[in-house]
Formats: sequence, C-alpha cells, structure tokens
Amino acid sequence: MRRSIHYAWIVLLLAFISLLSAQGVRLSFSAFITPWEDEFHTNRGVISLIAFISYAVFGLSQPYIGKLIDQYGVRNVLSFSVLLIGLTTICTFFVNSPWQLMVLYGVVASVGFGGASNVAGSVVIANWFVEKRDFALGLMSAGTAAGQLLLVPFSLFLIEQFGWKHTVLLLGAFLTIIVFPLIFLFIRTSPSEKGTTAYGEVENTKIEIKKNESKENVSILKLFKTKRFLFLLLPFFVCGVTTSGLIDTHLIPFAQVCGFSPTLTGTAVSLLAAFNILGTIVSGHLADRLSCKNMLAFLYGARAISIAILLIIVHETSFFHFLYRNHFFNHPN
Repeated sequence: MRRSIHYAWIVLLLAFISLLSAQGVRLSFSAFITPWEDEFHTNRGVISLIAFISYAVFGLSQPYIGKLIDQYGVRNVLSFSVLLIGLTTICTFFVNSPWQLMVLYGVVASVGFGGASNVAGSVVIANWFVEKRDFALGLMSAGTAAGQLLLVPFSLFLIEQFGWKHTVLLLGAFLTIIVFPLIFLFIRTSPSEKGTTAYGEVENTKIEIKKNESKENVSILKLFKTKRFLFLLLPFFVCGVTTSGLIDTHLIPFAQVCGFSPTLTGTAVSLLAAFNILGTIVSGHLADRLSCKNMLAFLYGARAISIAILLIIVHETSFFHFLYRNHFFNHPN
C-alpha cells in the first residue's frame, strides 16, 4: 500500500518557506545600502543606524513573540508577521527620507522579522516532531540561509536592472500575495488541530510528556540568573555581532566599494549561504547523535579561528598595500 506523507513534513516545509522569505528579505538589507545612500544623499553611518535599530527591535521582540505564540498560536503569529513584512516592504517604495526608513524598516518590519523567525519555527517543529526533531530543526533553520542564498543575489540583480524601488515592490508582493496565504491556510500549531499525532509519537510518550509538563512561568529576570542560559546567551551574542552585524550587513557594500561586480558579489553571498545551509542540516543531523554542548564548543572554536585568520589576512593585505603606496609615492618618477 502507498504510504501517505505525515503532515509534520508539510508543516516543516511551510516553516522553511516562511523563514526563507521573511529572513531572506531581512538579509537583503545590505543590497540596499548603497542605493539608499545615493537616493537620500546620506552616509553609511545613517544607513547603518537603521540596521542597528532593526537588530535591536528584532532581538528585544523575541521574548514577547514567544508570549504571543503561547496565546495565539504559531499559525497566526507566523502568517501575520509575514504579512506585516510584506506590507511594510511595499510601503518602503514611498519613503523619501532616512527617518521614514528607520520607522518602517527599523521598527515595524523588524517586529515582523521577529515573529517570522526561529522562535516560531522551533515551537511548531517541537510540537510536530518527536522522532527526528533535531534533524527537522536543522532543516527549518536552513530556511534563513536559503533566503540568503536566493533572495540576496536576486535583490542585487533586480536593483541593478530595475532600481531599488521596483525591487521592494516585488519582494513585498511576493510575501503578501504568495507566502502569507500559503502559511495562513495550511500551517497548524499542533497536530491536534489536524486530528493527528506528532511524527514518531506514541501514546506512552504523550502521557509522559503531559506528566512532566511544568506550569511554572519563567520571567526574563530569572533567566538571566541561570548559568546555563548565560552560557548560551554569550556565544549567540558573539554570533550576532560577527555574522549579522558584520558579514550580513556590510559584506555587499564593502565589496561594492572594492569595485567587485554585483555578479561576483552575489556569487560570494550565495556561496556563503550554501555552506551555511550545509552546516545547518549536518548539525541538525549530528545533534540527534552527539552532545550538543561539545558541538557548540567545536563550532564556536572554529568560528574564532576563522575570524582570527581573516583579521590576519586583512592586516597583512593592508600592510602590503601600505608598502606598495609608499614605494610609488617616494619614487622619483
């Protein structure tokens, strides 16, 4: 007999698509930095301030997004967050000053980015998967990297061909007309809404989970007093600064300043995202089999070594450029 696909995999696909689209638009910010500088006759510091406000709102919204999910469910929070991002992106077409971008993108859209993030995705995966949960989380998280792989180079291409205004209209329409209805109509917060059970769930497991459920409300202040939480918070902070703050925001404009073509820059971003997807999926697969603590230690150790090597390369390149310039400046010809 033909086996039907468990609805958990449909939910996983929808969560993947929502992160791909929403976070792909968020990561496309760097493609708009130079066009916005030219459009509003401003400097890199002002546009970077918009990015800073966006990341601050994105981060601060996460605990409250979790509370909204508890109250209204993943379906409502995830789908309407995508709709908010789509409508705000369309409204960006009409801005004529940086402060309007700060409000629209830095605040309003960033609340949507917070709702259509790993917080909602992790909740729905935890609800729908008992077996292969870590693998499913890895696949879901790869949606963000897939958005970087597809939408960032696509945004660069559209900006080069049609300008940034038409690009935001297309991205906003994609989120509003296609992604929002898809998520709202088909995703479900828990298996009970479809009259089924989670993937790999058996009755004994269900009873045990219910028996061990805690009703205790944990405050944010109490979390900051928990050693385990702080040990997770610190590396994630470092990850945010080095990845989101530096690479995701400033790699494209830095490449443009260096004179690299949009095609080469888009290829570099795609390559970065492709290895990100590979690492995310492999990590999710290994998390079902190895110690997550040891994996995190290895991954952050490798990140530290990579950043150190990058700093050495940049320093050495700057040093040789300095010698090169001085050689010709001091040359009698």
